Amino acid sequence: MRLLDGKGYRPNKKGPSVYVYEIPPEFHVKLNIHHVDRPPLHLAIYERLLSSGHRTWDGANADYYYLPVTSRALKKEKLLMPVLEFINQNWPYWNETKGARHLIPVEGDVGTCELPLNVRMLTFRSTYLQFWGLYDYHPAWNHIFHNRIPCFVPGRDIVVPFMAMSSHDRGVIETPLRPDNPKRKRNMTFFFSGGICGSGRYGQIWEEFHGRPGWKVVTKTDDMSGDYATSHFCLAAPGGGWGKRGIVSSMYGCIPVSATDFLHEAFEPELDWGRFSIRVAQRDIPKLGSLLDDLVANNPDRVAEMQVW
Repeated sequence: MRLLDGKGYRPNKKGPSVYVYEIPPEFHVKLNIHHVDRPPLHLAIYERLLSSGHRTWDGANADYYYLPVTSRALKKEKLLMPVLEFINQNWPYWNETKGARHLIPVEGDVGTCELPLNVRMLTFRSTYLQFWGLYDYHPAWNHIFHNRIPCFVPGRDIVVPFMAMSSHDRGVIETPLRPDNPKRKRNMTFFFSGGICGSGRYGQIWEEFHGRPGWKVVTKTDDMSGDYATSHFCLAAPGGGWGKRGIVSSMYGCIPVSATDFLHEAFEPELDWGRFSIRVAQRDIPKLGSLLDDLVANNPDRVAEMQVW
């Protein structure tokens, strides 16, 4: 932390304060970034702690402790053990807290469900920062559960927004929400483009709505950006694990629609997504058409409110 002296670093007085363990580079940055197959969440949070002023040098009085490791490698539990051994040899904080108030990033498709069971049990008091918010057993992902242990624990873990990679920068640049960009008329009620998969969820959306007037439900589109920008509602569908469509939809001012049970979006349950999105239970997917068409036709003020929240 003393390396920041004289460089204009200003601690954030409002907190929280986060102590970052200075672990050997082979555990976090001494990796070929081109071989990292998911967004490097551990490095992004590392940088954000500096730019936001939340990093502290005073570990004894820190609110949280951050392990800047890539969990994709933690799938091999032998990596986490040397990290914790190194931390215990140099700092007392893990043992003092029994792993509580420790932040561990998880960028894998299904969050902590990617990790070996012994790693999850060792860190059950720690807070995981992950893209995947499946908080209860779901039969569509039966293959990832360890004895039905949920991948996300509300009140302990945090669902963070997915990191926009280069292919999604267009959402920030072209969104009609930017003051300098032209506004486009939203003449479609609902939009979804993607593979008809997902254990029947997308298939049901396709079967119910692909020919509905004012709805665009297709397997492929030549103008994804334009479709988001001209639709009132967009399906916030997960993939095989975490999905990005809820965030991308919001970037374009298209109201996200979630139809996956037991799945929290970014910052839920602390952030009330009900104020700017629609959520329906999977069993109620057939009712989605009348619900959204009625909102657009009879409650435009509510639709506008959700789009600008």
